[in-house]
Amino acid sequence: MKCEELRVDLRQTTPEERAEGQRCAQLLFQLNHTLFRTEEYDRILHELLGDNLGEGSNIAAPLNGACVNTMKLGRNVFINTNLLAMARGGITIEDDVWLGGNVVVNPGVTIGKGSIIGSGSVVTKDIPPYCVAGGNPCRVIRQRFDEALTAYLLELRWWDWDADKIFHHMEALCSGDLTKIRSIKD
Repeated sequence: MKCEELRVDLRQTTPEERAEGQRCAQLLFQLNHTLFRTEEYDRILHELLGDNLGEGSNIAAPLNGACVNTMKLGRNVFINTNLLAMARGGITIEDDVWLGGNVVVNPGVTIGKGSIIGSGSVVTKDIPPYCVAGGNPCRVIRQRFDEALTAYLLELRWWDWDADKIFHHMEALCSGDLTKIRSIKD
């Protein structure tokens, strides 16, 4: 994964970009003043992120940042309170990621599948899949699984399975045992 610097001259924004920025600021204000996990909260979050919000994903308010509407969240992402997402230039948070509270994510960053980002982290560079990372600047503290298991989980793409299949294979999936996980049959 490689991050590239993106420079944006805010003196050259179009009227459409300014209007979209105002719309997003209003939605952020509404979101941050609405009770979490209510129908109204979910509606505002979906209006803000649209198709960029993966199924089963949620962000606990408050949420702040620039171009937050361009952030892409995979499925089953949970972002705890007080995220500062500087998304001008894009931010991608892949499936099954958990972000602790008070995290800052800089532009152009991708956080890989299954990663966990510790509270108070400042994510300035891409985080590989299935890592525990934290700090300022955020760095990988450890891999959640060994290299072989991580590669197999990425190949298996279990997050694309329906809920019944996941529950049926839950014991093997949660075991951390590559032999048991490889024994999963359709």
